[in-house]
Amino acid sequence: MVQILQDGALRTLVCVTAQKTCERLIRAGSEAARGAEMCVVHVAPMGSQLLDGTDDAQTLAFLYKIVRSYDAELTVEHNDRPLAAIVTHARRINAQCVVVGSSGTPGEPFASKLRELLPEVDVIVVR
Repeated sequence: MVQILQDGALRTLVCVTAQKTCERLIRAGSEAARGAEMCVVHVAPMGSQLLDGTDDAQTLAFLYKIVRSYDAELTVEHNDRPLAAIVTHARRINAQCVVVGSSGTPGEPFASKLRELLPEVDVIVVR
């Protein structure tokens, strides 16, 4: 069961992927948040390392440093269903906006599916 936070705060959720260029997504999320709280989530497949095959401790330190510089919260999840994990997380934190990176695929199927599953949330694709 999904538990919605009852504090009424609206948040921006930034989804980072297995790329060390994730700061551009976090920066875009910060701009979209306009002073609202920002949360960053990375969903990695079960049993995998977090970013680019590097050491998890290094990866967490890297992500944490960037996220803290934007005064945001970081959640790292291992889940083989990233779309479902992001939808659940967005609902749990009462996200008003979800920021994702561009896949380069015409129509951005991941973002389109997020929009379908979270019609009340603004989904921003960062190219």
